Amino acid sequence: VYNVGLTEYPGALIVNKRFSNIPQGTPIFMFNWAEDSIIRERVFVKADKQAKYELFPNELPGKPGDKGP
Repeated sequence: VYNVGLTEYPGALIVNKRFSNIPQGTPIFMFNWAEDSIIRERVFVKADKQAKYELFPNELPGKPGDKGP
């Protein structure tokens, strides 16, 4: 392998469109922006921007060893 192709995309564009409480001017780095810039436990997405991403909504897994959802 002579080259590994990486696509660069401004992370701030992705973050600012989805998360609601990221301070303006937060530096966004490739992989470690959350750990170095914000407290991830405090990040949230407003209800009107949330989508249905659950694989099995309103279902809980069964007992250990069970078939599951």
